[in-house]
Amino acid sequence: MGKSLFSIILLATTYQASAEPCMVIFEHGQLITLPAAVTQADQVKGMSGENHSTGLILAWKTAEPRAVWMKDTPTPLTAAFIGADGVIQSIQDMQPNSDTAHSSLHPTIAIIEMRTEKFKQFRLSKGDKIISSQCFPLK
Repeated sequence: MGKSLFSIILLATTYQASAEPCMVIFEHGQLITLPAAVTQADQVKGMSGENHSTGLILAWKTAEPRAVWMKDTPTPLTAAFIGADGVIQSIQDMQPNSDTAHSSLHPTIAIIEMRTEKFKQFRLSKGDKIISSQCFPLK
C-alpha cells in the first residue's frame, strides 16, 4: 500500500498520562493518536517504566531545542522531532534503559515517541509534515 494511502489510527490506552489523547495528521494521510504529555511532570516521566504502552507525544507551546533519554524504559523506541512548522526534523532510534541523550539540535514543538516496530508501520520520514495537531500549535 502506498505511503499516500497508508493511514493507521493508533490509540495507546495503557499510558497513564494525565492528558487527553492527541491526534496528529500528516500530509500523506497518516493519522496518529497517542496520549500527550503536556505537563513538565509527564514529560520528565515520558515512557519510563512503561512496558505495554505504544507511544506518547511530548508537546510544548513553544519550540526550543529538546532532548530525551531512555532511562528505565524497557522497550526500543523511535522518536520523531517535530519543528514548529510541523515538519519532522529528525528521526532517532533509541535503545532501552539508556542514559544517552537524544537531542533535537533545532527548536522542537513536539516529539512523537513510539515503539520502534509501530513507528515503522507509519512509513514516516524526515521532511514529512503534520497538517493538523490537537495538542501543539503549528505555524
